[in-house]
Formats: sequence, C-alpha cells, structure tokens
Amino acid sequence: MVLSAAYRSVVRAADVYVPNKLRPLWEHPAGPKTVFFWAPAFKWCLVIAGLGDVNRPAEKLSVGQAGALAATGLIWSRHHREQRALKAAS
Repeated sequence: MVLSAAYRSVVRAADVYVPNKLRPLWEHPAGPKTVFFWAPAFKWCLVIAGLGDVNRPAEKLSVGQAGALAATGLIWSRHHREQRALKAAS
C-alpha cells in the first residue's frame, strides 16, 4: 500500500504540469494514471530491448531479459485468450 500511496502522490504532483492539450490522454481510463497504460509500455520496452539482441552472439544473450520477455509474452497471450473467450460467451 505504501507504493500505491507514493504513486498517487506523484500523479497528483504531475497533474498540475499536464498541458490542457494532453489532458484527455491524462484523464483517460486507460491513460498514464493506470496500470493499463504502464504494463503495455513496459512490455514494449522489453520487446525493443530484445531487438537489440538480434545481432548479438548466442553466448552473450541475457537469460534474464529473454526470460522476462517470454514470461510477459505468455501472460499477455493468456490474458488475450481469456478476454476473447469472455466476449464469445456474452
């Protein structure tokens, strides 16, 4: 709970600096104030970092980074599959 309180205080502090032009994005239900924004953003950061490994020799690849990329890929795939099943059921 300490982290969520800290996050809320950071968001409140940043709130005054958001220009009116970006206010709709900032206030959006899936905007930067929520995990729905940051989780995919960090997932894409892992993907972009993984692209840097394309030309790297196999013995120099990061096992931790590859594992994190694989784990998040599995999580997102499962989430997407479950969402499709819920939509089909309704």
